Amino acid sequence: MAATGLLGINPYYKGVSIDTSKPINLAIQLEQKERAKQEAMTKYLLDYDTKITGAGMAQNDIDGLMSLKNQAKKYFFENKKEITNTALDNGKAYSNLMSLYDNAEKLIAASKDKVATTKATGSLIARANNSGDILEPETYKAFEASQLPVNSGYQPFNITNFRTYKPFDALEYQGKLKNAVRLSDADIKIVPLEQAPKQYQYEQKTVKPNLEDVRSIAYGQIGKRGYDVKIEDISNDATELKRLGKIYKTETNNDLPDIIEIRNKIKITTDPLKLSELKQQEKNALGEISVANTLSFVPSEIKKSKAEEIPEYKRKRQAYYSSITKNNAPDAFDFITKGANILNSGNIDLINQHFSKFAVQGDRDITGTFIGFKDMEIDPRNPKNIIVNYNEKVMKEGKAVAIPVQSSIDLTKDIIPQLSSFYQQFLGKNAGLEKAAVANPSSDNKTGKVITKAEFQKMSLSDRDKFITSGGTYK
Repeated sequence: MAATGLLGINPYYKGVSIDTSKPINLAIQLEQKERAKQEAMTKYLLDYDTKITGAGMAQNDIDGLMSLKNQAKKYFFENKKEITNTALDNGKAYSNLMSLYDNAEKLIAASKDKVATTKATGSLIARANNSGDILEPETYKAFEASQLPVNSGYQPFNITNFRTYKPFDALEYQGKLKNAVRLSDADIKIVPLEQAPKQYQYEQKTVKPNLEDVRSIAYGQIGKRGYDVKIEDISNDATELKRLGKIYKTETNNDLPDIIEIRNKIKITTDPLKLSELKQQEKNALGEISVANTLSFVPSEIKKSKAEEIPEYKRKRQAYYSSITKNNAPDAFDFITKGANILNSGNIDLINQHFSKFAVQGDRDITGTFIGFKDMEIDPRNPKNIIVNYNEKVMKEGKAVAIPVQSSIDLTKDIIPQLSSFYQQFLGKNAGLEKAAVANPSSDNKTGKVITKAEFQKMSLSDRDKFITSGGTYK
């Protein structure tokens, strides 16, 4: 039978014979191509993963990036078959993988933007610090949120909303008040000296700030951001409110409004009309806190004049000197020799009356404390010891300061030289007592004993009586 020419048909063979070599080769080729495609896809995706790096990102975003990359890798290997052969699931797995990589790239872009914005904002913050400005609380909160990890609470910072303000400057404000607030002498009175010698007095003048000036300035400051922040801080500080409340009461004779109580009422009030009234009270209270704060920079001041002897005491002193001297102006020797007699009498009132002359200088230190002689007192442990109390002037940082000092006079020793030293210390004169003490010696006709006036003056009252009774005399 002749061949029919039909491919793969053997006319001498029973049945049909097919040549399978070509389809097998084709299948092999297709499988090889598919494998190559899968390998190429795998290599592409793995290479793509390595190109996603954290270069230029914020440090606190690196962990988030690594987490996304690890999720993508895990997803790739778990769904590799579907990813490399999109026909199996219509490309769903591939799309999911690309979404993970897309999230990683979005994280990188956001983090790099964060770094750039942080750098620009940092320059603004540095500039504000150099000029002494302070970040607005809202600006600080927004910037703080922009520093969080991009995948954990991050909020982009809008640099156009960067706001600062000048803080309250206490020294600058005090200088402003010094030139703007008028002062008045509200109270002038004569006051006895608080410490010895009690026969001195001084003029005490109370200088008060003009309340109209203070209120005008204090109310005018409201609305200036730095000052408003200061007043708000004070309104939340119970200790500072108490301090300013005392000043406010002293200067205005009124109590400072209780802003804490007002705010507590605001919290629990629901009635709109009542709430509006309380809000106005809060505003008024802030204004009065501003007045109290302003008054704290210009408080009332008490000024004291130089101490002068009270006229009544001056007359008594002059009368006393007239009674113990031949004239009204005793010289230094008479003053001290008579003082020695008075010291031996033990009469402390008479002692302080006589030696009040030591305090005529009347100097004061920066606090108004009297400098110089104060008084004398008998040592309770030793009646033969007279304690002399006085203040010495010491210079500290260019200012005079009164320092309490005690010295003493020993009645068992020669009194004249001791008093001479105090005379020179307190009155700045050299009494020349040594010369006077030995002048004009005389003879005792009855005893033949020669003494000086100074020697007689140094005797105790009882010894003088014995001396005179025994016939002793002096000149």
